[in-house]
Amino acid sequence: TMAATLLQAVWSGPLTPAPELSAAGATAARWRLADGDQVAIAAPSEGRSTLRLRLHSERMTGARLTLRLLAPDAANAFETTLSVEWVGWNDLAVEREAGWRRLGSPRWEAIAQIELQGVEGFLPPTVVGLAEPAWTDESPTWAMTAGERLLEPCYNRFFSPLGRWRGEGAALTTRWNALALTRPRGKRATVSRPFNLNLDGLQAIRVQAAVPRATLVSLRARIDGELRTIAHPQPGSDNWDELRGAVSGQRLTHLYLDFEDAPGSGTTGVDEVHLHFITAEQAGFTPPSYPREAPRRPLAASGPAILPDRLPTWLYFGGDDLPALREKVRSGMPASLLAQLKQQADSYLGYDPEPYLGGFYPSRDHEWLRPWSTYVPWARALQSTAFLHLLTGEPHYGEQAKRLLLALAGTPAWSYGMVSRYPVGWGGHGGPFGEATVGPAAALAFNWIDHLLTPAERAAVEEAMMWGSWYWLNDYIDKQSYIRKMNQGPWFNYGALIQALVLERRYPAVAQQLAKYEANLRESIALNYFQDGANTEGPAYWTATTDNVVRALPLLAHRFGRPLADYVPEPLRRSIDLPIYLRSMAHEQEWRTLPINDANEQRWDPGHVGLFFASLLDDPLAQWAWEQTSAVTGAHGDPVLSIVWHKPWGAAPPPNLELAKRFRGVDLPVLRSSWQPGALLLVMQSGLWGFGGHQHHDKNSLVLEAYGETLLVDKGVPNYGDPHGPAWQAAAAHNTITIDGANQVPAHAKLLEFEHAAGYDRLVSDATACYPPASKVLRRVLFRRPSYVVVADEVELAAPGRVEFNLHTRAEVTAQGERLLFRGRRADLHVLLASPTLVHHQLSESRRTPGEAPIRDLRLSTPRPVTSAVFLAVLYPVPHGQQPPTLRAVRHPEGARIWVGTDLVEYEWGQDLRLGSGPKEAADATP
Repeated sequence: TMAATLLQAVWSGPLTPAPELSAAGATAARWRLADGDQVAIAAPSEGRSTLRLRLHSERMTGARLTLRLLAPDAANAFETTLSVEWVGWNDLAVEREAGWRRLGSPRWEAIAQIELQGVEGFLPPTVVGLAEPAWTDESPTWAMTAGERLLEPCYNRFFSPLGRWRGEGAALTTRWNALALTRPRGKRATVSRPFNLNLDGLQAIRVQAAVPRATLVSLRARIDGELRTIAHPQPGSDNWDELRGAVSGQRLTHLYLDFEDAPGSGTTGVDEVHLHFITAEQAGFTPPSYPREAPRRPLAASGPAILPDRLPTWLYFGGDDLPALREKVRSGMPASLLAQLKQQADSYLGYDPEPYLGGFYPSRDHEWLRPWSTYVPWARALQSTAFLHLLTGEPHYGEQAKRLLLALAGTPAWSYGMVSRYPVGWGGHGGPFGEATVGPAAALAFNWIDHLLTPAERAAVEEAMMWGSWYWLNDYIDKQSYIRKMNQGPWFNYGALIQALVLERRYPAVAQQLAKYEANLRESIALNYFQDGANTEGPAYWTATTDNVVRALPLLAHRFGRPLADYVPEPLRRSIDLPIYLRSMAHEQEWRTLPINDANEQRWDPGHVGLFFASLLDDPLAQWAWEQTSAVTGAHGDPVLSIVWHKPWGAAPPPNLELAKRFRGVDLPVLRSSWQPGALLLVMQSGLWGFGGHQHHDKNSLVLEAYGETLLVDKGVPNYGDPHGPAWQAAAAHNTITIDGANQVPAHAKLLEFEHAAGYDRLVSDATACYPPASKVLRRVLFRRPSYVVVADEVELAAPGRVEFNLHTRAEVTAQGERLLFRGRRADLHVLLASPTLVHHQLSESRRTPGEAPIRDLRLSTPRPVTSAVFLAVLYPVPHGQQPPTLRAVRHPEGARIWVGTDLVEYEWGQDLRLGSGPKEAADATP
């Protein structure tokens, strides 16, 4: 008691003694935020490299604690905020490098006082235990799962400051969720950082990194003064991998990662490597061993059918809807959907999840490369078997769903891994994607098989959902307001919303958050859907974002008693136009969307998302699109919602779709010669710069299709773990202008002109703001329906620079003077360069993606730095092996006259491309 009283005298603020928290001779005090929001203590006088602060929490409340380290000559020498998201003691370490990073080398030794200021969380009351702070020279580590500790969270810039790393032969920077290094091929590179780590009780160090296939990586460590190789060279995989090195001895003082070219991989170009995190294994730790095949355990003998006649909560349908729903699936499309769902659910019967039980939801993800074997997706299996039991009453579906649900209840964290959680209190990196995916499926299944659970089992599921999933979603939503501007806003708010609707029975406090989710979703819809229904993340993220929007809005409308239409503003209602107008014409048998923004070309099956627009909003265009896609392919997204939302209707009439579509909200023009397969199609990416890491440096970039082939390609986006990703996002990887090879800067382009006529379309886009060295970067496009395209780029620079016109194709490229030929499989592209500016050709190939042809990268550039340049080109596609009409250009100092067959296109600097006609003899004349 005396020790606690003494500590209370050291700490100032609304404190009470806490002798029961004292351990190992330390003293502790208790701080209730309700009694006051600030406490302080004099900093220990003996300053070292790391300040160790131990805090105790009785429960997770979401309270925010702002930590300030104060120096006499500075108001705040250091400041950061942490969340009360742990139970028990938590070691919070602040390293000298972190303070330097925040303030630019403050005098660490001058820190005189430590302050904590609290803001109550969403689950009050918050009670914090305070131990006496101390300095240490030991490198901090953080406990994770049993037997493992986190040494270096490269995804957290606060705990992994760039300044403590050293690179030899490599440039270092930060990239999204990693430390990134770039290395010129042909040279060995080493990156290293100092440690002061006691190895007692540790057996190995693991480094998770994304390394190119063409690069070898090895690991060295200086232990007890001796430099040892602890992991020999191994090739990368173009994705996240772990490099493991056994350690023994007393003290680690330095860690080195070495990179070199793999044999036979070539020595030209630049490689990029991403470091994600470094962990340590404690002695005796054995990584989890999972079955190679999905384990099975017989289900109990089936008993009589159990048809529940009630549902605890309305989630898309309620107990009163069950008779009609059971009748609905007896015939028509709903019966087909049910048969498909039954086939899926039957494949899961007998699956035993117990061998996969652990600290996290079992998924091989970049957050944690485990389990290292095939697994059954619990969320999908849980939802399908629970719904089948609800509709049919067959006990074996209910037993399988219950088995999976109780396995989830035994999983402490419904996260995909440790990255989004650790260090606890300070936060990891990235959002609670696992919780937002697994939690909704668990909420639905819990609602559907409630009658099969005992009171104790219900309580176990609710407690696991509350603290393993919902809490983390709600906390992240509060901490990261920026997510409302991107796809994560609808995703996480929907995940928190649906779980709150089932948790409020046991935890009434969660109901107080429902109005917040409603407001956040309204804001996210306003920020993600622009005029005419466009977005800035592309068609793939339209699908991901809209999927969560359409799941959330019926729940909000029912809960708050408002018409669904109140939640559907016109930009959202019209957003179904985006995947329709971005349909590729290069595929006759299936509907595929173009790789615009952060997307790959991919098949589009709107499924339940399309039915939301078609059935709930009565949109005939959405109905037509659904009938052309999901009704044919049988790919229905969420089959449960497809069953619930499907309604009988007559065939939708073919729509009268525009040949030239401008999505005004983001200035995205889409031009085509017709809506028939093989049509000439052009997209130019003008307009808004995106948000949230999904933007590419693609302003004024083109995608061109004709005769069933994409002739100018957008490379799309690789796996997010692929270290080549930044190169694919670069301006040089798009069909646009670069200046001295540099990237565009984040800025908006402006579509100055959009003219649509019967035989042609005309575009003018200004991307000057994306090029700081330039006073003008203008792209003019003449789309001559149905045959060809003319492109004119005008560039003016304040200082001389090399201007480059980049083109990318999977066709074979040959160049002869002013003419280029792209030979594809179905189509060829003839290019006539009519530029007044002389150009230099440079052809290379991009990394070959497995299963795909290489992409040829053609760079046309000025031979020397200039202050102004014009690139003028005719792009004339033809069926493979055929010839275009006469293409002829006559240049003059201010521009050129171009004959394309009987068409005459006139261009003068600073003027629109003009389309007319000229005599054939003029076209045939020698210029």
